Amino acid sequence: MEGPYSKLSHPSPESKTSTFSSTDTLLKDEGSAITQKPSLSAWISTVWSLALHCILSVGITLFVLVYMDQRPTNVTDRVASVQVIGGNVTLPFAPIQSDIVTILSSMIVVQKGVLTAWMAPLCWRAAIFLMERRGLDRRDLKFLVRYRLLIPRTYLASLPTLIISTLLLTGLAAHLSSPILTGSIAWVATNQPIRDLKIDPVRFKELEAGSRTMLPSSYVTDSNVRSWLSQKAWGLISVGWGRDTDKRVHKRISNSVEGLPLNSTIENVTLPYFVIDSIKWVEDISHLPNYTESNYPENLLEQAYDLAIVPDQPKRAVNGVMALIPNYTTPTNWSTHPLVSSTIEDTRLLVFWVGTVNYTNVTQAFPPNTYIQESGNMYYAFAWVAFKAGVGRCKEYQCIVESRFTIRSNGSIELEPHPLTFHALSMVLDISISLVSQNVSIPSSWRNADDYVEAVLISPRF
Repeated sequence: MEGPYSKLSHPSPESKTSTFSSTDTLLKDEGSAITQKPSLSAWISTVWSLALHCILSVGITLFVLVYMDQRPTNVTDRVASVQVIGGNVTLPFAPIQSDIVTILSSMIVVQKGVLTAWMAPLCWRAAIFLMERRGLDRRDLKFLVRYRLLIPRTYLASLPTLIISTLLLTGLAAHLSSPILTGSIAWVATNQPIRDLKIDPVRFKELEAGSRTMLPSSYVTDSNVRSWLSQKAWGLISVGWGRDTDKRVHKRISNSVEGLPLNSTIENVTLPYFVIDSIKWVEDISHLPNYTESNYPENLLEQAYDLAIVPDQPKRAVNGVMALIPNYTTPTNWSTHPLVSSTIEDTRLLVFWVGTVNYTNVTQAFPPNTYIQESGNMYYAFAWVAFKAGVGRCKEYQCIVESRFTIRSNGSIELEPHPLTFHALSMVLDISISLVSQNVSIPSSWRNADDYVEAVLISPRF
């Protein structure tokens, strides 16, 4: 049978009791008592663990939010080295990820030990205090001693029980919070620029704005030089681009980064910029411009070749060759165009050579109702292509070395003018012929016409 402990059992009539938490009672004479306030050392021995727990909690919070948050750490080496142009450079000491985890875990273990040193005496002080003030059932006392908590039904019995139960629940929550803290920390792999590292800069001389005032005479007069550059260009495309290309990524092929490890970040570099905003396939002959009425599609292609940098080679080698027809009202030949910084934002007619009689595999990729024109046993499709061309500058370490010769943008870049914009766009036609003929780094033409056109036109922007 359980009975309440209403008071401390049978106190002597010759003495009076006082609360343990406030005073100590000393017998002076029979029937009288004096009280003595706790000494400073008694207060320190009571609250030292709570004070130390608060200090450790603040320290852990500052360690996580101030030191750990967004701070890069090494993975394997405390004293790492980085490969740069010309050799390796040793970096300053930095803790590795396991060091940070060890320090944080040690701080949490010490904090929990100090919290235990505070909670264990608190339970006994609370038990004695409650037995003095309001009594405590045996079952409640056993529950308090075993679990360091009050039974929930006693929480609102009085103001003291509410305060004590809140303190005990707070201690339990503090004990259980460490998995939440460690689980909320996410380790993310990233490339961080190394500040104040004395290294020789990587120089890109061949494409920087203002580095050329005129085209080399050999390039203008000798078609073999232009042909060699064109062959080199589509060969380099296979290095940086695959069949499944990401149209939102800008890349540049350069041997200047050959000595850098993969995923190295580049502070700033100029990248070719060519973005297709839309492709609208012509569904009716009435949607074609007037100059197409007096010109066969093959004549339009030939005129585009004449205005572009196209050496002597087969103009229609295989199905899928295409060309963006320039403005015929003010045609400009590449050899007479001045080197003036500019961007090109235009919508041009695309002439797509489907092939000869047996062209069904290619037309499967076109949207329904696409207009196919027959001319001299040849078949052509047309589309209006809106695009932007120029350069873009990759700033603030937003470019990485993707492969041995390839630089890739990791973020968006803005269109900027460049002196070679017009000439680069003129060479795209020649390079695209080689890409289609050699079937290099482009998707299949019979799967999706838009993806195929974008790959053929965008890949040459190396």
